[in-house]
Parts: sequence; C-alpha cells; structure tokens
Amino acid sequence: MKGAVSKSTAQAGNNEAEGGVLRYRDCPARVSQERFEAEALPYLKRLYGTPCRGRALLRQALGEKNVSCDPESVTAYVDGFLEGVALASVEAHLAGCPACREQAAWERELRARLKGLPAPEPRPGFEGHLRRRIRSSRRRRGLWLVPLAAGLTALALLGRGSPALVAWEVSRDHSHCFGQTKVPAKVWSSDPVRVGEWFEKQGTAIPPLRAGAGGLELLGARYCLLPDATFVPHVYYSSAEGHLSLFLIPRRLRLAGSYAATTGDNMVRMLPMGESTLALVSEKPAQVDTFERLFATKMATLMTTGDRH
Repeated sequence: MKGAVSKSTAQAGNNEAEGGVLRYRDCPARVSQERFEAEALPYLKRLYGTPCRGRALLRQALGEKNVSCDPESVTAYVDGFLEGVALASVEAHLAGCPACREQAAWERELRARLKGLPAPEPRPGFEGHLRRRIRSSRRRRGLWLVPLAAGLTALALLGRGSPALVAWEVSRDHSHCFGQTKVPAKVWSSDPVRVGEWFEKQGTAIPPLRAGAGGLELLGARYCLLPDATFVPHVYYSSAEGHLSLFLIPRRLRLAGSYAATTGDNMVRMLPMGESTLALVSEKPAQVDTFERLFATKMATLMTTGDRH
C-alpha cells in the first residue's frame, strides 16, 4: 500500500528528516523552496503516506504559523463531513494545491479498495452460539430483576397515596415547565372557560378556574406525566411577579386536610377535592396562599349551594 515502508527504512528516513529539520531550524532564513522540496519532503512523504501531511509537519517544525495545508481537513472533506464555509475553504485550497489533491485521490482510492474487500464470514455455528449466550445472559439477569421489579412496583403503589412523594413530583414538573424558554402548553388562553372546556373534551372535569389572582394571569394548560406514570391536568399562571402551577391529581391522597411542604425552591400546597386532590406550586408562598383561599372559598360555596338543592 502507498506510504508503507519497512521499519529500518522508516527509521533511516526519520533520522535524515529530523536532521534536515534541525539544520533548517538553525537558520530558517537560508531555507529555499527548492531545497525543501528536494531534501526533506521526500522522506516525510515516505514516512507519513501523503506529501501534504509531510509538508505541513515540516513547515510546523520550521516555525511557520500560517500553514494552509491541513491533512485532517482533507480527510474530513473526502469523508463528506465538511459543510458551509469549511467545505468551500478546502475546495478552494484543493484547486491550487497539487499535494492536497494527491492526498484526496489517495484516500479515495484507499476507501474504494477497503469497500471492495470481501465481507468476513463467521465461523460455522457462530450465530447459534451467540443466540445461546444471549438467552443464558437474559435468564441470569432475570433472576434478580424479578424481585427488584416487584419491590419497585410495591413502592410505587404505596407512594401514589403519599403527599410527600406527590409534592416532590409536582414541584419537579413545575420547575421543569417554567424552566423552559416557553411553557409547553397544549391550549393557550387567558379565558378560564375555554381552558375548562378543553379539559372536558379530553374527558376530565376540573374545578372552575380563575383568570388570574395575586398579580398572576392564566396562560394555558396541558396534561403532564408525573414520575409515578400518572397523567394530570397542569394549568399555568404567570406574570413578571412569578409563576404558579395548578395540578389536579386524579385520586384522593392520604390527607386529613390541607397539606403544605417546601420542596426545593417551591412551596407546595394540596387540598382534597372530592375524589381528587388539588395541588398548587409556586416559588412564592404568598401566591400559593392567595390561590388556596380562592379555591377553598369556591369549594365552600359549591358545597353550600349543593346542600340547598
């Protein structure tokens, strides 16, 4: 293959090339293009396989800062990895550099030869042996995965009713949604009636929403997937004053009344609402307090109206 030399020949060439580099470095002003082409370049071409690589390495050894020949860029060009300005720059260089064109042609020829090599044939029985090893590995792995999966399932079932776990879940989702450049709402509206109707079309009845409170305004809503694999309605309120998330957990948690917790940078408040649980999350406790009073009043009004009927 082009560029391949014996160990002794390569060593001899390396010694002579290094000697040439040292001589040139001692007095760079005396170096001429003809002497460079005649003395040092042939050795580096034999050592490194392409004249362009040898030319670039020797010029770098001489201390030249502006080396236009870049073998790595030529290789990337041949492999089709360059785009835009980089591609145009290499193409322009190739148009005026015979050495780099020779490198590109040599690398294309090398790739063509490699592609032409016959595909290796696996030894007889290799596929069956591999399948048996995979089945055996799966059986061994499954022995400890079964009790682990059972334990995780039991933990998830117990945690689904735990206020502390749900508080962590909704706080995490609040930070994730408001941490993005734009909240990932599926329905965008400041009209609480429209947002409520959107949820009803999805098959979820939610309590009457407010257009805003505490300096916050309704943005929109969506369903969010919590870590316990529950899809819950998530309503977004926001303004320059801060952010607030309203979640409707589709099950009743183990709550004696209102539940409050600080999770990370967020205040979380949860209220039982029939067979569901309302969760309010914000970075500012005062905003959570405002919305809790509004929904508590609304629920009391609804319950009183229901009793009269």
